[in-house]
Amino acid sequence: LLSSDGVIFIQIDDEEQAYLKVLCDEVFGRMNYLNTISVKMKNIAGASGGGEDKRLKKNIEYLLVYTKKYEEYRWLRNAYSYTEIYDLVEYYRK
Repeated sequence: LLSSDGVIFIQIDDEEQAYLKVLCDEVFGRMNYLNTISVKMKNIAGASGGGEDKRLKKNIEYLLVYTKKYEEYRWLRNAYSYTEIYDLVEYYRK
């Protein structure tokens, strides 16, 4: 269902995030993992956010990002080109 140069974003909370990462590594392959993005879902006042259970409140979810074939994935690759520092200094001296 995913093209060879496609990418998939999977959103999950922190309770199951570690299990999903292992599962996705099996499905897509560890080499096809691109990144994990943290998403702030809500603002919480204070360390616990109040409440009777006195637990730390959850305000972050995660996006796991995988591609089907890393070698064919091109979306963000080569966003910057590498330049030797000497060449860069010479460029700006002119």
